[in-house]
Amino acid sequence: MGKFIDITDQRFGFWVAKTLGPKNKNGHTQWLCKCECGKEKLVTLNSLRTGNSTSCGCNHAPNLENEKFGKLSVIKLDTTKNDGRRRWVCQCDCGTTISATTYQLRNGKMKSCDACKKEPITAISIDDDTAFKLDFKKKMVTYWSSTEKDRSDFVRLIKNDKKLFDHFHANY
Repeated sequence: MGKFIDITDQRFGFWVAKTLGPKNKNGHTQWLCKCECGKEKLVTLNSLRTGNSTSCGCNHAPNLENEKFGKLSVIKLDTTKNDGRRRWVCQCDCGTTISATTYQLRNGKMKSCDACKKEPITAISIDDDTAFKLDFKKKMVTYWSSTEKDRSDFVRLIKNDKKLFDHFHANY
């Protein structure tokens, strides 16, 4: 039996050794280590010292903090849910905070909160006799007008709202 080596609070890649753990089934010394992402795991001393284990695997996954996906801005890693998937705390443009997986964000499966998904229609009223209804899901515009002049008023209104104009111009 070899000499005891205390590695408490020593760093091995993303791991920080916390406490000596039980020996594994092969009799190798294990340490309870904490990864920078917050996960804890028993890791053999040999794996730490040889560099075979440098993290829980999070260093192989992307960091999506401060990235934007549709209406969602990624704030931080979500450590409240432990379902085996890497989740992110995201804030929607409307202010709602949600949790989304890396897969959902990167593959366009999640672009906004549920409340924003249910608001596909925008109505723009120019006056009592003229209005446009934009249905972004159906890519449809309904126009009510008593005169053709009102149509130019709508175009001017849309051009003043760059975000709406860009969407309207790209889709209609």
